[in-house]
Amino acid sequence: MASVLIFGATGSIGRALSHRLSASGTPLHLAGRNETEPSELASSVNASYSVFDAYDTSSISQAVDSAAAEEGLAGVVWAVGNILLKPLSALKEADFTDCYHLNLIGAAMAAQASHAQLRQSSGSLVMFSSVAATTGFTAHAAIASAKAAVEGLGNQTAARAGVEDLHVLDAIFRQYGDPIALVEFEFITETIRQSTNALVERTKGHAPVVGDI
Repeated sequence: MASVLIFGATGSIGRALSHRLSASGTPLHLAGRNETEPSELASSVNASYSVFDAYDTSSISQAVDSAAAEEGLAGVVWAVGNILLKPLSALKEADFTDCYHLNLIGAAMAAQASHAQLRQSSGSLVMFSSVAATTGFTAHAAIASAKAAVEGLGNQTAARAGVEDLHVLDAIFRQYGDPIALVEFEFITETIRQSTNALVERTKGHAPVVGDI
């Protein structure tokens, strides 16, 4: 059975998805930025894991190769990102660069590296946007522009890459104390099918629903 690869598996979203998918019997490969956290989470959900650097394209590709090594890839989730809150007047060039690399460039490299595997398996690619991309919030200039770029990447990936299903999730997060369902969120998901580049689904739901994608 093909695996689902979760980049950023030890973050709130990645961890919640890991537990959800593990409970459904989905084989997982978790990717995190250090050795300790991914190995501990992988042990708890019976998954394999990789340590990767979101700023290193070859590291992202290696994680994809490791995840696909046994029976291929059923899906890839890019749950890596940051939330930099500064007014435009206080932002430096490095702030924008960092936001774009974590949220957009890394996601693009993951999509590129997994393209052949996902096309072969008719798999899914999941990336995360934000309501800030299209809504004016104070001090969101860097992160909002990066997330808006993620939406553009999603449209182009669905239209050109040949991945069967692509999901860009707009999420509003609410923290809870349950360590298994650490994050619940309301979201709007736009599922764009490659054949028509048309919007075919628009739903609202909770964190467990994302695991079903």
